[in-house]
Amino acid sequence: MIDDMEYLRKLLVNNGRRYVKKPVPVLAIQIDDEFKVETLEGTMVGKKGDYLVMGIKGELYPVDREIFEQTYEPVEGTNNLRSPEGRS
Repeated sequence: MIDDMEYLRKLLVNNGRRYVKKPVPVLAIQIDDEFKVETLEGTMVGKKGDYLVMGIKGELYPVDREIFEQTYEPVEGTNNLRSPEGRS
């Protein structure tokens, strides 16, 4: 197992390729209170103002407000997972 962070950082910087995340729509809501959610990695706590996000397999996880606002943007014309015609 490689556990040398400096080696891994140099390996990535010198040999890594650039990738762009696929645009995968998610369902999200900003929560006005601290909250706790069971994730695939265990129990996680979201701070007041963080977002609760549902992933593509229905998994839930918190996302820090600043990170969410830097990496996500609303999908126009939708408010939930249902289609505009009201069908799932």
